[in-house]
Amino acid sequence: MNVNDSDRWWQQAACAGRNPTWWSSDDRPMWQNAVRLCLSCPVRDNCLDEAVRQRDNGVIRGGMLLVDTSRGYSMVP
Repeated sequence: MNVNDSDRWWQQAACAGRNPTWWSSDDRPMWQNAVRLCLSCPVRDNCLDEAVRQRDNGVIRGGMLLVDTSRGYSMVP
């Protein structure tokens, strides 16, 4: 895999082409489906690493709910 391929890991994601609201706080009823898809994703670790680096909040990434609260940043399985 060359550098350009690894920079585009999201193109290999199980969620590529799916409705992005499944993973946001706007569509909570779809979170179960989103997590199920994440758990089978070949680039799950890349996704979660990037989400933590960016401090994503209130979204499902890498099969985890990411939340940034007054108590700090955390991942909820």
